[in-house]
Amino acid sequence: MRYLLCCFISFYSCLALANSDYEKALTAFNNQKVDEAYIHLKNALNSQPDNLPAKLLMGKILIEEGFYDDGISVLEEAGMQGADINLYLRELAAALLITNDFDKLLAIKESSKLSIENQLNLILYKGNAYVAIENIEQARIEYNKAYRLAPLDIRAISSLANFELSQQHFTEVEKILNSAGQKLPAHSHIWYLKGQLAKQMGKQSLALKHYRSAMELSGEDPIIQRALAYQYSLLGYLAEAQELLEKILKDTPDDPFVNLLKSQVLKDSAQESEALEVLSQVSDKLSQLSDQQRAEDMTLIYVTAAAAYLQNNFELAQTNLKQYLKLSPNDLTAISMLSNIYIQQKQFDKAEDLLEQKELAIISDLVLSLKLVDIYLNNNRMFKAEYLLEKLARDFSNDDRFVLMKANVLAKSKRYNDALSLLSNHKPQTNISSYAMTTGLIFITKGDFESAQKVASTLLQENPSSIDFLMLSGLIALKQEQWQQALHLFDKILIQDSSNFSARFNSATAHAALNNTQQALDIVKSLLNDVPDSADAQVLHAKLLRDSGSTEQAILQLKSTQNIDAKNIEVATVLAQIYMNNGNYEEALVELNRLSKLRFLHFSDVADKAFIYIRTNQLSLAQKNVGIAIGVAESAEQFFRLAQLQQQIGDLAGAYNSIQKAAAKQPEHLVYQFEQAQLAIQLNKTSDAQNIIAKLRQKLGNNNANVKVLEGDVLAKSNKKKAAFNKYISAYKLTPYFDKALIKSYQLTLSNIGHKQFSQTLESTLAKQTDLHFSRNLLADFYLNQQQLDKAKGHYLILIEQAEIPNKAFIFNNLANIFINDDITQAEQYAQQALELSDNNTAILDTNGWIATKQGKLEQGLALLRQAYTLNSNDPAVNYHLGYTLNKLARTGEAIKSLQDALDLNVDFAESEQTKSLLEELKKQ
Repeated sequence: MRYLLCCFISFYSCLALANSDYEKALTAFNNQKVDEAYIHLKNALNSQPDNLPAKLLMGKILIEEGFYDDGISVLEEAGMQGADINLYLRELAAALLITNDFDKLLAIKESSKLSIENQLNLILYKGNAYVAIENIEQARIEYNKAYRLAPLDIRAISSLANFELSQQHFTEVEKILNSAGQKLPAHSHIWYLKGQLAKQMGKQSLALKHYRSAMELSGEDPIIQRALAYQYSLLGYLAEAQELLEKILKDTPDDPFVNLLKSQVLKDSAQESEALEVLSQVSDKLSQLSDQQRAEDMTLIYVTAAAAYLQNNFELAQTNLKQYLKLSPNDLTAISMLSNIYIQQKQFDKAEDLLEQKELAIISDLVLSLKLVDIYLNNNRMFKAEYLLEKLARDFSNDDRFVLMKANVLAKSKRYNDALSLLSNHKPQTNISSYAMTTGLIFITKGDFESAQKVASTLLQENPSSIDFLMLSGLIALKQEQWQQALHLFDKILIQDSSNFSARFNSATAHAALNNTQQALDIVKSLLNDVPDSADAQVLHAKLLRDSGSTEQAILQLKSTQNIDAKNIEVATVLAQIYMNNGNYEEALVELNRLSKLRFLHFSDVADKAFIYIRTNQLSLAQKNVGIAIGVAESAEQFFRLAQLQQQIGDLAGAYNSIQKAAAKQPEHLVYQFEQAQLAIQLNKTSDAQNIIAKLRQKLGNNNANVKVLEGDVLAKSNKKKAAFNKYISAYKLTPYFDKALIKSYQLTLSNIGHKQFSQTLESTLAKQTDLHFSRNLLADFYLNQQQLDKAKGHYLILIEQAEIPNKAFIFNNLANIFINDDITQAEQYAQQALELSDNNTAILDTNGWIATKQGKLEQGLALLRQAYTLNSNDPAVNYHLGYTLNKLARTGEAIKSLQDALDLNVDFAESEQTKSLLEELKKQ
């Protein structure tokens, strides 16, 4: 016993030392003495490594000083130990965003424990993360959620407005800003946002007016100053622009964006030498910056990317352009550079993805838009190509480039006559030979080889050595099965360009047709050697690898086959299931989306999508796919699965309709009927529920516990709580191990229903079946709620003697609270046993801290109560105990704050009167 006592003394000595260092650190931090605070925190954590308050403060300091990864690790560790997320959310979320750790940020749950301020912070940070990973729909959901939560908060307004502006949803932005302007008419940032909107809408003079209004309200805001200076330069107000730029540069002389703008203004003002000098200075300074410094400023990132692109350093340019576009997603010059890099490197899928994501931005740029149409055309995405052309026709219908592309799209859709008519009726100002080539290729595709040959002959007369014209003539020969003539024409091309892929591939085709198998094979091998990603060359290889074996090998084989035949349903189905089973939802969705294009509205594909979107918290997409599944479900099993999905998205009415159909299709399957009855009760369909229950009673008899619980649920829903209690307790009597019936009975006792019957029933049952530990635990809890402490104590004492009891720590804690007023030594022993089993629980730490305080061990009590507060800052009892202890330590100001915090929570608790009394007493001092 003496040894144990020594251990406890040692433990609490360490705790007191750690707490003393923490309090010193907190004081230093509040006085902005960060280095001093850091030293005290290290001492605190050396004395007590699990000191949660110290860990939280250490994490915040590390992040504040720029050691993001270290700070994140410390805060995450504190969180795993149960620290209240309200105390560190802002710092953690910001650090995760800065370090691009978006998965961790998005995994933070928006629980009811969060304060309103932190709810807003988390939502906005998640919105920023979704923008960064280009999940536009989910970002919109988050920003709208923030706006609904705090419609007068400028952060919520700006975030939503800027987001919709980035998507060019101008009408939506106008609505947001008009509403905000009525509520916040004198807020400079509202006028700045109006300027941004006008600028994007092409109303440059109006943008200038709004920026000036913003400047009048907040003349020193650097963001507004930059925007106004740029707008001056754009509209030719060069003197005003230069004056404002000089003002900005007085405060930030090394600002690269402002200096670049200054150089442009100087150039436009015919001050060429001065402009070059400014650019030279900017270049010199950029070359001296570290990678970290460049990464922290989007302007520096862009300048670095542009320089690399001009020097053909595509790897560096690509890295910086992707980083820059996360920060400035609609910069057309950056989009063009990055798409050109992808195409030059034959990464066509990446180019397509990029341009699709930026369609709203590129629609005003014909070159970029036609680049996307061309990619669609090559990938046989005709609907997308035609739809984009329709949009472009509004502004570019007479442009030669537009007409040429539209003809290609019409021909690809087998509307040959329309394509030829379009080309014939349009008189090109440029690209005349391209028009002729396109006409010839359309004739080939149409099967009009005579007309195609006329076009080719005319072109070759003009330029007999043109590779393009020789290729056109060779293709005509191939289509007419003139193999030797085709080889002759392709050889002419290869004499000029021996590596020409198309000429070699077409030569192989001709040799194969002539049964020159080895020659054809040699050519194909050389093509594979040069272009290993060629889909045609991979076909044979994929067939040979189809039957590999292991999961990993199966995926490799299936992906290889898929590169050849993207429309293979079996490949996509098996791949999707493998990925789903492995929890790789992103890849599974790729395959499910592929299947959606291959087999129209197949139930399992749609349901699997909905399941994935639910698991990844993408509610709008889940709802969309559940809606589709409703229309294609047929079997009972499908309707049952549909009902489960609908419940998970909160559509109980829809779930009821689906389970009703499942039950109708398989009436012998009672699980469907139980599920239907429960949903009917939740939806207040009392008559339906009673009818289903009656049928179940006929099949299962009057003494079925599950049926009785359903009967109780119907009564409880009708607010007939006493009758409901009788049903639940009857179900419990029938099946004492049926925890559901017991829990529902216990919950009603909390509403002052069935006290005597509950205790008598459980006492009687436990007298016969002593191993019903869950029943005994609930009975003890019931007695504790009723302040029948002796009875509660008796059952708790029996429970602690049992070997396998879950949550035994809480039983010890309850015993400690029972003994606290009569035998504090015994209470302390039970509290310490609880702490040994669970040292990271608010209630247990609070009990131990309160006991220590009541014993006069104030420093020890304070340390434990600090830990409890760190786990849950919204527990009024913890705040009261903390305030009481701080008062005993003569720290009156802090005590008053803790006591006020307890009352401000507006939660009824046992010690509320003591809290009010002590607070009033301290305020009078």
